[in-house]
Amino acid sequence: MQTFKRIAYVIGILLLIFVALVAWKYPEQKVRQAKLDFEVSSPEENLVKHEPKISEDRAVIEQETFFRGSRGEKDAGPYLNTIVHWDGHGPSKIQLPKEVSDNLRDKNWVAYEPDFKALKLDFAWMEKLTEFDYWASDDNNPHIKPSEHPVFQTLSFPGYMELTNWAKLRLIHGRKTQTMPKALAEVRQLARLIYTNDYLVSAMVAIAILRHEGKFVQNYNPKIFAGWKTVPEETLVRAKRYFWAMPELVDPRLSDETHQRFSGITVGKCQMISEGVFKNIIIRDHLQKMYPGAVKRFDEMVKSSLETCRKSLVHVMWNDTQWKVFGDRPEYAKSLVKPENESEMKWKLLMISPRIEEYFALTMLTISSPNYLKEYQELEPKAE
Repeated sequence: MQTFKRIAYVIGILLLIFVALVAWKYPEQKVRQAKLDFEVSSPEENLVKHEPKISEDRAVIEQETFFRGSRGEKDAGPYLNTIVHWDGHGPSKIQLPKEVSDNLRDKNWVAYEPDFKALKLDFAWMEKLTEFDYWASDDNNPHIKPSEHPVFQTLSFPGYMELTNWAKLRLIHGRKTQTMPKALAEVRQLARLIYTNDYLVSAMVAIAILRHEGKFVQNYNPKIFAGWKTVPEETLVRAKRYFWAMPELVDPRLSDETHQRFSGITVGKCQMISEGVFKNIIIRDHLQKMYPGAVKRFDEMVKSSLETCRKSLVHVMWNDTQWKVFGDRPEYAKSLVKPENESEMKWKLLMISPRIEEYFALTMLTISSPNYLKEYQELEPKAE
C-alpha cells in the first residue's frame, strides 16, 4: 500500500511538471510561430518589384507644391479643433443638416441646388483658414491630452466627411454667387490643411477633395474659373497609390539595402512617419530585440522628418518609451479570435502568459495590416 502511494505521488509530481512545461512551452511556441508568420509576410519582394513605378509616381507628384511637407508657421489647430467634429465626440459647431449632407454624398452632387437663403449657412470659418499654413489636429485638441498618454488606438480623428461636404458646398455656393476664384481658393486651402494632419487617411481625404474640385471645374464653363489650375487627374491617381504605399517603406522587416533605396524620399515623408509610428509602436518593446537595425534607422527617420514635417503627437509617442501601447491591461481574449483547431485549455494558457502582448502584437500586424501595395500590384499585366 505504501509503495502504491509513493508511485501515485511520483506520477502526480511528473504530471504537474508536464503541465508546467506545457504552460511554459506552449506560449513560447505560439510566439515563435507568430514571429515566423510576421517575417514571411514581409513586403520587401513586392516593394523592390514595384520600385520603378513608385519612383515614377514620386517624380510626378513632386512637381505639385500642394504635396510639400507640413512644417509651417501658423497652426490652424487652436481654431479648427474647437469647431470640427471629432469621431466619437458628438456634433460639431459646423454640423450640416442631414438632408444637405445626403445630397452632397450623391455621385451627382455637382448638380445639387441647395436653398442657401433658407439654410443660412456661414462660410466665414472657411475664409478664416487663409490665415494658417498647417493644421496640427493633435495639438490644442479638446479630446487629446498628451500629458495623460492616451492609448494610441483610442485617438480621435477629425470628421473628414463633414469637411468634405463643406468643400463641395463652398464650390456650389461660389458658382451661384459668382465668386468662384475665392471659393476655389478656400476649398484648396481646406484640402491643404487636412493634408498637413499627416495621417494616411488625411492624405486620402485631401486627394479626394482635389478630385471633387477637378470634377466641379470640368462640369461648367471654364470662363467662370478665371484660369484656375486644378491638379491633373492622372497626378491624383498616382498620388493615391503612392501615399497608400508609404507605410511599407518603414517596415522593420526590410533589409538595409532595400531601405536605402527609398531613404531619400521627401514627398509623403510626413504621412509615412505617422503611419510608420502607428504600425511600429505596436511592437516597439519587441523591435529592439528582433530588429535593432530597423529601430535605429527608424529613429533617424523620425528625427530627420522634422526638417520638413511639423512635430506631431506621433513624434512624441515614439520618442517616449514610457508611452503605453495597449493601455493598462487590454482584453486580449476579446481582441483575438481563437482558431478552430486550438484547444480551450491551450488558448487559456496563452491568454494568461506574460508573452501574450508579444503574440498579440505580431499576430495583429500580420493579419490586420492592409495591403499597402495593392494598387501597384493591380498595374501588373494580367496573366492570359
